[in-house]
Amino acid sequence: MIKVELVSNRLSTKEILDIVDEFSVNRLTYVEEEEYLTGQNTKILTTGTNVTDKKKVDSSIPDWKIPVSYGRKIVKTVTGYMYLPGLINYDIPDDKSDEIIRDIFKENEEPVLNQSLGTYQGTNGKTYELHYLTEEGELKYNFAMLKAYQGFAIYDFSIIPKMVAFIRVYKKWDTEIYVVYYSDTVIQYERFKDDNGKTQLAKTDEYVNVFKEVPVVQIDNNANKVSDISVVKALIDAYDNILSGGMNEFSRFAFAYLKLVGMSIDKKSASDIKRNQIFEGLENKDAVSFLTKDIPTDFLEKTADRIKHEIHRQAFIPDIDELKFGGQTSGVAIERFIYLMEYIAADKEAQFRLGIKKRLRLIQKIEPSIKIDDIEIIFNRNKPASDLTNAQIYAMLDGRGISRESLMLKYTWIENPEEELEKYEEEQSKRKVASFEDDLEDNTDQDDSNEDDIEDEA
Repeated sequence: MIKVELVSNRLSTKEILDIVDEFSVNRLTYVEEEEYLTGQNTKILTTGTNVTDKKKVDSSIPDWKIPVSYGRKIVKTVTGYMYLPGLINYDIPDDKSDEIIRDIFKENEEPVLNQSLGTYQGTNGKTYELHYLTEEGELKYNFAMLKAYQGFAIYDFSIIPKMVAFIRVYKKWDTEIYVVYYSDTVIQYERFKDDNGKTQLAKTDEYVNVFKEVPVVQIDNNANKVSDISVVKALIDAYDNILSGGMNEFSRFAFAYLKLVGMSIDKKSASDIKRNQIFEGLENKDAVSFLTKDIPTDFLEKTADRIKHEIHRQAFIPDIDELKFGGQTSGVAIERFIYLMEYIAADKEAQFRLGIKKRLRLIQKIEPSIKIDDIEIIFNRNKPASDLTNAQIYAMLDGRGISRESLMLKYTWIENPEEELEKYEEEQSKRKVASFEDDLEDNTDQDDSNEDDIEDEA
């Protein structure tokens, strides 16, 4: 956490440069963690015989680099469990507030944004959400994700630190630009070097901050802002090394040294033998052999399995591959299997909930008519085989003092229960009318039949 005592509620240009330069190492760490998210594991890809000296690459020297995207698996597993679009719902009692908030959420693809925020919450240990307004014929409310390496949150020295500024960093061609957000204004700078070669900042723009507070939401992964990838990064590197080393041993077997006994060959003959893979006219069966060594297959497999197990254990992410979805796997068994994830899911949810509350507070700054105090934020889980359980809970609680709207938000996939209930009432009314018309027609037919019977008797 970067803490600064602001003078006149502003950062000096020197402070801005010092913060950016001092914490540039953190930015590199965040970039590296994102590389593990995409399967471009830095450790295995930047070490080895053919990396240290690219000018002397020798194809005969095995140098396999096999990055296993375990970082991606870990982050995507928990993101799919917690943040798939539709898993986070809102119970907004006030109708006007409901309409305004849902319109803004719809305009900004809020469910998809939540999924992205959840992904980088786990990847980097924290992520940001920037709120801003644009004018495209009419004023439009926007909020978008900033990755951890795209900015710096600045806090004061209060007991509960308060965000007093935020520095957004980006490049426009070769120029590095800093946008500094304060509670009352936004100032933009460009970085350059003066005639003496000294780094300076030039102010290029300034405008009023209508939010009246720093318009940035910080969403942490946990209280310590620790990334899900960083805690197992060394284990992932070890796993990559085991697999790559195994392939190197296999390749060395193919490049084994040729041993000749009682004979010799020239370079051309050696080249022909390598190409055709044929020896002719050997004096005895032991004249040609290869110098090889045994590959410790069992050791490599056991070590790889042990590392794989430890990755899941330390990340608190169960190995889904171990669960057999076929047969009679019960919902209780699945619940026990994924229970481990709740150890980190609880921390993530608590931090994400704080972020959403600030998101709503920022919206209220621009839309003061909305009421946010009574809004309930509902986090659901994407649990395998939970539909039947949810349906049973819904049926059990229906009519027991809990509104159907709340039950739908909690136990179904329906995002707008009020609209769904209106459709249901409309369908029920149509069915009642149709049923009444059918009964009326049946009664008319019955009356006609009675009249015919009376005429027959007469």
